[in-house]
Amino acid sequence: MDDSTYSELNRHYLEKGWCRVDFPDPGAIADIRDLLETKLRALCGDAEVTLTTYHQAIDDARHADILWALANYFWDEELSYRIGQTQLSVFRAFIGPDLHIQGQPYLRISRPGKSTDNIGLHRDTFYGQSPYEVTVHIPFTTVDADSALCVADDTHLNAEADFEVVSKGKADWDKGSPRHLMGFPYAPKKILDDLGTRLHSVPLQLGQAMIFTPALIHGQEVNRGDTTRVSTDLRIVNSLAPIHIKDKDALRGYRELSVSAATQAARGYHANNGA
Repeated sequence: MDDSTYSELNRHYLEKGWCRVDFPDPGAIADIRDLLETKLRALCGDAEVTLTTYHQAIDDARHADILWALANYFWDEELSYRIGQTQLSVFRAFIGPDLHIQGQPYLRISRPGKSTDNIGLHRDTFYGQSPYEVTVHIPFTTVDADSALCVADDTHLNAEADFEVVSKGKADWDKGSPRHLMGFPYAPKKILDDLGTRLHSVPLQLGQAMIFTPALIHGQEVNRGDTTRVSTDLRIVNSLAPIHIKDKDALRGYRELSVSAATQAARGYHANNGA
């Protein structure tokens, strides 16, 4: 990533709360798309189904089980770490050379016209995410303006108290249940404010991603397109950020992705001095 590209991404992230990036190795994202499609075909017994036509092949009765199986495949094959390794240069340039990456990020499937596939507009800080963490939204299908995730520009600059937020009550699923582990809050919240022209979708091509701060209002009420969106919301954090980074074995935990020479030297010093 050259200096001018980095400066523009940095400016947009600071001002708007998000930025669109072109991955340096888009072919690696296409490879993961192919792996997910192969697994999907094996699960549903349909050799012709693709991620974009998922909604045509999978009915409501099978959707939850298929999504859970695909999510576990994504985790077991460590595909988030593969994304981190193949696209490392953009993450190091944007976040820093010392990085931890989430091992079991949410894998999301949003079918056309199915509001139950989405959690609506929200801030991830509502649910305990640190503003030092960075979310990387990666679609495994090209998404147009109707099917793409939405953001509300510069809402990351607002205080939590600036928005009227109400509890939607306890969900029909429990904490730690498969639906909760796939990214659906067990105690969801709803933003009542009209966000007006600040709210818009962010179309993405396969091989692109949207990086955003968890303080940004984002989400989708319903996929209004005519294709299924399959994506992951992958969290990456600077290893030296002033937060407690959960171990990879913990829920939504992290594993080390990249470590700088400076940090390695510091670790060596502490090891040699018993600290």
